[in-house]
Amino acid sequence: MAALVHGGDLAAARARWPDAAEPLIDLSTGINPWPYPLLPVDPAVYARLPSASAEHACLESVTSYLGLDDPETVALVPGSQAVITRLPALLDAQSVAVVEP
Repeated sequence: MAALVHGGDLAAARARWPDAAEPLIDLSTGINPWPYPLLPVDPAVYARLPSASAEHACLESVTSYLGLDDPETVALVPGSQAVITRLPALLDAQSVAVVEP
């Protein structure tokens, strides 16, 4: 499996795209200097895993919002990087590209 590559390494980005305009801005959620504003979250949320009923409610909500018939067509994942890394194996491909969200 190829090495995990993600945002946050501006030196690598500069090496790959030496003619890019400066300053480079990395919008990775972990280091984004202008993160999406979040509402206050009860710290207890971080001390437990979601219940089966919470996961089911989330799947039902997403399925309804997207106009899908089957909640099994949706996957709840711990972040996009986890899925992107697994796409070649899931799709039985040598490589994949995420062209747009």
